[in-house]
Amino acid sequence: MVYTTIMERYCVRCDKPLIGRQRKYCRISCKTSDAIDKRRRETKLRAVAYKGNKCQRCGYGRNVAALTFHHREGKEFTPSKMYRHNWDKVVRPELDKCDLLCLNCHAEEHQPQAGVR
Repeated sequence: MVYTTIMERYCVRCDKPLIGRQRKYCRISCKTSDAIDKRRRETKLRAVAYKGNKCQRCGYGRNVAALTFHHREGKEFTPSKMYRHNWDKVVRPELDKCDLLCLNCHAEEHQPQAGVR
């Protein structure tokens, strides 16, 4: 009698074991959230490139995760939701109202009086 071993596979998103015909994701929410994360990363990279790839105050540009968008005036939507909108009609006009700042410069912009004593 020959026994065959079944190689266990796991969801690439949450590491749960895959069953039946599942090939990469264990459920639709894992597949959807993985795709959303990818679109968010791509949109942020495109937006950072559009604004010059570096902090407009100090010139920092080593890590994209440390760069944020500071709205000079009222905002139409939250930048984290940019991946949902049309680039030319919505995202670009919204980015034109923003400055690209590193986390330190963004904190100083919102609380300039909280300096070192």
